[in-house]
Amino acid sequence: MPWNVCTLTVDINGPGTVKPNYDDQLLKVGKTYSMTAKAGNGVNFINWTGSISSPNLTLIFEMASDLAFKANFFDFQKPTVTVTSPISGQWLKNAVVTITGKAKDNVAVAAVYYRLNGGLWHIAEGTTNWKSAKLIL
Repeated sequence: MPWNVCTLTVDINGPGTVKPNYDDQLLKVGKTYSMTAKAGNGVNFINWTGSISSPNLTLIFEMASDLAFKANFFDFQKPTVTVTSPISGQWLKNAVVTITGKAKDNVAVAAVYYRLNGGLWHIAEGTTNWKSAKLIL
């Protein structure tokens, strides 16, 4: 008995994986398949959305034309930011200072922002190793 085949679309929203990932694969129409979502460290699986919605890690579906699924993940772990210079409690004689530091996250650091004494926010130069513009105290 010949099988018709269709392409499946699988998207991943957030830091996670799907196994097996049938994205852009030709699958037999009428056959039952399953995919399991796996979240990384500091990440939760939320749900599957698309042609079928499900809160279960494993999605079981019968292949049909125009199926599309999205595995949704949420990064709940907060990034950490530390100031490496000037050190805490240090007295500064100059009125101009550059602040440096480090930032870390379980997924990625896109940008670091800083402000002085409740002023406006500015974007730092760099991400995991960052520095401020020269600040006038």
